[in-house]
Order: sequence, then structure tokens, then C-alpha cells
Amino acid sequence: MNQQNTPNTSLFSSPTSWSNDSTENEELNYKQFSVISLIAFLLGLASFLVFFTLWFTFICVLGVIFAVIGVVLIHRSEGTLTGLLFARLGLCLSTISFVGVSFFWVSYDYNLRYEADQFFNAWFKLFAQENNIENFPHIKTALSPYWERSDVENPETWWKKQYENKYLHRDIHSAADNKLLRTMLALGGDMKITFYKTLSVSISSEEERVTNIYTITFNDKNDNNTTKSFFIKINGERKTHIDNSLNQKKRLTGWALSTLPEFIAPDAVTP
Repeated sequence: MNQQNTPNTSLFSSPTSWSNDSTENEELNYKQFSVISLIAFLLGLASFLVFFTLWFTFICVLGVIFAVIGVVLIHRSEGTLTGLLFARLGLCLSTISFVGVSFFWVSYDYNLRYEADQFFNAWFKLFAQENNIENFPHIKTALSPYWERSDVENPETWWKKQYENKYLHRDIHSAADNKLLRTMLALGGDMKITFYKTLSVSISSEEERVTNIYTITFNDKNDNNTTKSFFIKINGERKTHIDNSLNQKKRLTGWALSTLPEFIAPDAVTP
């Protein structure tokens, strides 16, 4: 005689008690989803906005905080909370965004400093050449990006334009009266220029600017050939221009001096 599987109850047990047992089992097996973990996951997705602007860095920080809290709460819940996968995903996404954008901006800052130093050294070499007074158009027009230096390769044409335009003529006189430029032109190849330190770096949607300090060392022939030094501060700005000539849209990027260099006191360059 086949026996059917029946609940482990007596013949006098009521069906109501069976339903209560199944309800209790369902309640015991129920796990609540962690809202904190869901928020951490959503913050992790939103953390990629940090690659558009650093203003969203706080999203990465919040994503990591909520993810850590979610993981801790789930482990302490003794199985009553679920959503560990979402918390871990949120932690990974927020961390990847933060580390990625940090690496990007560190590399960008290094490249900006490197380009500025290359531009400054190229400008300094104009003073070291023989007959450096002939390089004065290049020295002066370094205040403008290269796409605006149309006549600089022809000094006669450049000087003529400076003379005919009273504002340009006045500007060229102010540059010629600059004590630092006159000193560097007089020293020429006798001066040794070395990088001292970067004073500031400005990176924004409107400008990219680097300010460096250099040391100029020379032998003073009028003072028993003793070695003397002084510091100069030089500001460079990377500019962008869109060229629409010949029906071709080109993005041009170049460096220019934002202001003429100036002497700087020794006490202003101490670390």
C-alpha cells in the first residue's frame, strides 16, 4: 500500500496550522534589499560625469562612502539584507572614475608644464644668438600666438607696420624700454638660463597659463669677472584658434607670452 507524503502532524492537526508554518518559513527566508547599496550603484554610474568637469568629484567620494556603508551593513545584517553586488559595483565604478580623472589631470598638468618650458627656452635662445637685435621682432611678437605673426619673418615689413600704426609704434617703444629685455640683449650668449621653479599653473575652460621662475647667471666683466645671478618671472598662455580658411576647419593651438618677463626679488622665490 502506497503511502502519501503528509506533513509531520497528527491526524487531529488542522490545515490552518499547516498554512501558518509555511508563512513563517517564507518570513524567515525573506531578505530586504539594501537601499544604501542601490544608491551607491547609482552614484557609481553618475561618477563618470567627473570626466567632464571636476565639480563632480564629490559624486565619486559619495559613491565610495555609500558603497562601504552598504557592504558593512550587509555583512552585519546576518543574512537579512541583500544587494552586496550593487554595493561592490558602486565602489568599483566610483573608484575607477576618481583614479582615472586624477591620472588624467596629473598627466595634463605635467604636459602643460613641459610645453611651457619648451616655449620659454625657445624664446630665451633668441637672445643667445649673434646679432640678437635682429631677433627683436620675434622677441616682441611672442606676446601673440604664432598664427598672428604674419610679418615677423620679414623684419623690414614688420618694422614698417610698427612705424605706420601709432599704437603699435608706441607699443614697440615700451618694449624697447623694458630694462629686462635690454639687459638680456646686452648679455646675449654670455648668460646661462636655468629653470628654478613653477610659480603657478592655471587650468580652466577659459585659459591655460603657466608662470615659471628662471635664474640668469653671468660673468660680470666689470667686477673682476665675478659670477652674478638674478631671477626673472615669465608668464605663458596656451591659446586656441579655429581656422576656417579654404573651407577647412582646423584647430590651432600655440603658446604666447601673456606679459613681458620681469625681474623678481630673491625673497619672492624662496620655497
